[in-house]
Amino acid sequence: MKALSSDEVDKSNNVWCFIDDVFFITKKSLIRFLSSGNVDTICAMVNHSCPILIDLMVNDFLGNIIRTGFPSGWVQDAYSYVQNSVAVVSSFNMIGPNSLARYHFLVTLNSIEASQKNLLSLVNHLESELNLLYQNQEINSQKLNMCITELKVSISDQLQALLDSAFEHLSTSVIQSQVKTLLNVFKSLKYDLLEEDLDVFAANDRWIESCIAHTEDFLRPFRSVLSTENNDRFVLILINEILHQLDQFIQRKSFSRPGGNVFWFS
Repeated sequence: MKALSSDEVDKSNNVWCFIDDVFFITKKSLIRFLSSGNVDTICAMVNHSCPILIDLMVNDFLGNIIRTGFPSGWVQDAYSYVQNSVAVVSSFNMIGPNSLARYHFLVTLNSIEASQKNLLSLVNHLESELNLLYQNQEINSQKLNMCITELKVSISDQLQALLDSAFEHLSTSVIQSQVKTLLNVFKSLKYDLLEEDLDVFAANDRWIESCIAHTEDFLRPFRSVLSTENNDRFVLILINEILHQLDQFIQRKSFSRPGGNVFWFS
């Protein structure tokens, strides 16, 4: 498909430009065949569109970027990445050789989500047209509905699986190591305190404030690129990982009664 030859990014929402084009062309083509009145031809075109979208758009283009992964070295580049996040698109060539690849990975996440929304819009439009054209032809209408449903389910499943694998990759390659770094300070703190230790400890216990500040710095560049839905999912994965690793650290620590009170009320 010619639309897939473009690798331009729509910088207004950080999505590959070809996504809207692909679904627009697909919709126009299928609507044209719907009006032909030949049910077998329509089903053949719907069935033909499904593997094209899956193979060329989902597997070849979007899938290749996700399978390549989010380049390593995130921690080393994080400060520069955050500093340049305001001009995140135009500045990638200035902030490390892998930054553009990272940006494209996140753009692909947004593009998968955009594809899901475009797919739903396409299916709704086809169903609406079908109901108008074949409202008095129950058998033909059922046959066409089955084809459209298969198109929706097949592509939707592939897109969701790709999106899930992308977030799993971010979790294992980026979030887990970052959380480990964030909690290193807590790992070194001792909570088997005596009453006389509390004032000194309280004056020096800033790990929560530090953790919040560093977490915000970590999230800022992702937030500048990811869609609202994808960013929310990313944040949720991060929170769950913080709770998981924090729980592991707590299980290995010794707490006196004063130390436990300090921890739970800090």
